[in-house]
Amino acid sequence: MLSGGAGLNGCANIGFGPEDVWPEGSPYFRLRNVPDEFSGTLRIVPDCRVDDVEIQITDGQPDNSAPYERNEHGEECSFDFYTDGLYRESLSVTSSTRESVSIGADGEVGAHADDIT
Repeated sequence: MLSGGAGLNGCANIGFGPEDVWPEGSPYFRLRNVPDEFSGTLRIVPDCRVDDVEIQITDGQPDNSAPYERNEHGEECSFDFYTDGLYRESLSVTSSTRESVSIGADGEVGAHADDIT
């Protein structure tokens, strides 16, 4: 499982304040770095929403963006990612991170945190 927002050895950041979290309306993650060689379906299943989303990708170009945004200041959520029906990755997004999600040519999903601090 991928997660962000922890300091050294997994310890929480000290001095964390309300200004250090992503605001209401900010996206949980951005879909980036999809190679031209990948065509398929990306399915995203959140634990904080009722509906999951399928995004068709053709030659590295998604037909839509991921619609998941925070409904509250600092809201957190976890997501499961599937490509072409295969489970690929779980991602926990903390209040202080936004993730950059990438898809490899083989459909593997990876992510790295864009920390606000």
